[in-house]
Amino acid sequence: MHIPSRMDDHDSPVRVARRRAGLDQEQLAERSGVPQGTISRIERGQTPNSGHALRLARALGSTVEELFGHIVDADAVVDPDAAPATDATRAA
Repeated sequence: MHIPSRMDDHDSPVRVARRRAGLDQEQLAERSGVPQGTISRIERGQTPNSGHALRLARALGSTVEELFGHIVDADAVVDPDAAPATDATRAA
């Protein structure tokens, strides 16, 4: 008999994607570079910063829009791993 957890009906997209990938929070933390405690808080409803949102989406083979479209403006996401823009790259 399945006894639902209190979050079954409201599982976060991150938790669903993580479970589908067969990862626990610690494994996702290692894969994404996002601390496990932060992942836990995001799965419980905390809004991630744009860097964490992008790292989690990449690690889960997803997009920011799919995982966080309801809470994060995907157009405002900045890649935390990208080199900072310089005047030369801004002009290009």
